[in-house]
Amino acid sequence: MVKNGEIISKIIRHVIQTIKNQKSNQITLSENENMTRVLFLRTPTTGDWLDSIDVKNDNDSKWIQIERKLYIPQNNDVPFSETCNVRCERSDVEIFSTYRSFQIYLKKKQKQGTRYDLIAVDTCHAYNTSLKDFIASTGLLSENGVLISHDCSPDSEYLCNTKYQPGSWCGCTFMAFVKLVHDFPSLCYYTILDIDTGIGIFTRTKSLFKGTFLETVLEQKQTDSKAHAQQKKCLELFSTEVQLLGRLPKTFQYFRTHGSRFINLIEYKNRMCGE
Repeated sequence: MVKNGEIISKIIRHVIQTIKNQKSNQITLSENENMTRVLFLRTPTTGDWLDSIDVKNDNDSKWIQIERKLYIPQNNDVPFSETCNVRCERSDVEIFSTYRSFQIYLKKKQKQGTRYDLIAVDTCHAYNTSLKDFIASTGLLSENGVLISHDCSPDSEYLCNTKYQPGSWCGCTFMAFVKLVHDFPSLCYYTILDIDTGIGIFTRTKSLFKGTFLETVLEQKQTDSKAHAQQKKCLELFSTEVQLLGRLPKTFQYFRTHGSRFINLIEYKNRMCGE
C-alpha cells in the first residue's frame, strides 16, 4: 500500500518546485521574495516521516531551506509519559517544550508578517489542538500558499477515538479540518485524498496545481448551501458524541458516507500529483 508520507512527499516536492519556477520568472522581486518558505510542524508522537523529506531545487541542485518545528503537546492531549523522552534524528528541528510557547511563537511570526508557501502539519490529533494548529497555519500562508495535513480521513472508527491511544491513532484531526473549512471567513479550495489515513489539502487558490490531478479535485463549497449544512450536521454529531460517549461511531459513519459531498473526500487510487 502507498502510505500518506510517500504521497505527501511527492505533493510537497511538486509544490516547492512549482513555486520556484514561478518566482524565477519574476525578476522584479527582491532576493528575499524569491525565496521559497516551507514550514513543517510535528510532535514527538506524530510526523517523524517529515524528518526524512529534503528537497532540492531542480535548477541549481541546492537544498530548499525547510523550517522544522516540534512541540510537546499538553498533558491532557497526550500523556507526558509518551513525550518526555523526545528523540529527533535531525539537528535542525526546533523543539518547543510546551504547547503554549509554540503558540506564542506562531502568533509572533504572524504579527511579523512571515508567510510560508507551504506548511505541512502532523498535529497531535486532539481536536482543539488540531484546530488551533490549522488556524495558526492558515494565518501564516502566503497568497498562493498550501496547507497539507496528515490523518484527515481515518479508515476505521477505532482510529478516531477522542482520547489518546498508543500506536495507530488519528484522533479528531479530521473533524478539525471540517471545522476549519466550515468556519473559514473567505473563499478557499480544499480536498481530502482518501488513501491510508487521509491527506487534507487547503489553499486559497489552485495556481500551484495547474495541469495536475489536484487542480481538478480541489473545490470551494462555501457558497454551496447543502455542503455547508452537511458540514454543520457532522460537527453537531461530533459535539454530541464527544460529550456523551468519547467515541465517534455516528460522526465517523456520517463523514464516510457524505464526505465526498461536503468536504470533497476523493478516492486517490495511487494517482501522483503531477498526473
